[in-house]
Amino acid sequence: MTKITASIVIFLVLLAAVGSWAIVYCDALELRPNEVVSSLIAVIASLGALISATFVVASYLQTNKAYVESQRPHLLILVESLKHNESGQPMSRILYHNITNNRFNDLTISVRIESDNKAYDLSHLFRKNMTMIGQDRRQRSFKPVEELSKAGLNLQETSSSGKEVKLMVGYEYTFNGVVDKVNAQQYRWNAGDQQWEIC
Repeated sequence: MTKITASIVIFLVLLAAVGSWAIVYCDALELRPNEVVSSLIAVIASLGALISATFVVASYLQTNKAYVESQRPHLLILVESLKHNESGQPMSRILYHNITNNRFNDLTISVRIESDNKAYDLSHLFRKNMTMIGQDRRQRSFKPVEELSKAGLNLQETSSSGKEVKLMVGYEYTFNGVVDKVNAQQYRWNAGDQQWEIC
């Protein structure tokens, strides 16, 4: 916005300079000295008014943009490992918190696992296009070994063999008519501790 404003101001100054030159040096106009002075004053006054209007409009647009951006919701999302359940399986929990007072109207959380050049989608753990009001906190617990087994990955065997298993969690939503996709965090499965660690 600053570059555009500066460009407009430079254009107006050049236009005023050309106009002033024409008033002073163009014989075809046949202006008397007092008319030349009056015309130059009018050009300078018009230049000042146009530059002032340019800054007023630019300031309004910046203020409006800042206000619109302040209405954007933001999600804090993290994965944590819980103690083993009664069956001895490790448990994981995804916590997500709308840290603004603004509402998500179509929040979709994605959970993706990657290992050995293959991808496994666990996004079904969350409903698509959720509505989430401001300051809302939610959580979703799941058994990673069981969920990944359903998807076709043996988590314990793969990670114990030295292959890296990564979990990527993110979300997307529509704001101001534009879909915004946020890659929130990436985790790595620790086979020894049987838990997710931040990469």
